[in-house]
Amino acid sequence: MPPENPVRQKGGGTGQPVDPPNLRSPGASRVDYPTVLVAHDDEDVRSTLVDCLQRSGFHVLEADDWAHVLYWVRVHSRPIHLVLADVSKAELMPKLKTHRPEMQVVFVKEPVDADEVLAKVRQILGSPTPPPSLPSIR
Repeated sequence: MPPENPVRQKGGGTGQPVDPPNLRSPGASRVDYPTVLVAHDDEDVRSTLVDCLQRSGFHVLEADDWAHVLYWVRVHSRPIHLVLADVSKAELMPKLKTHRPEMQVVFVKEPVDADEVLAKVRQILGSPTPPPSLPSIR
């Protein structure tokens, strides 16, 4: 069984450790590929927000209950930059911050205006950088 955090090395396993590539542009002040966790128990609200965010280029995780929120916060291997949560979960957010203190939280009230929520997310995280396009094959 391989170690949990293997160190990649030059030359097929011998030599100096190789650092992972820096995915941020030099001097970047925003996140290029932000992850948003949509935590709402209303399926219609959640699916509307997830769809809106995904179409806008965000990486989206979704949770329909508190246990699922905790699951993502504990096991997701990449940063979760923002949580969109039902306002009724406000008292539970400090527990999430113990696991991921850098994570920001926006509370969503019903009725939800997806365009307003998207504008708020963009205000906090910026607009995602689109992935590089692949060259056309002829």
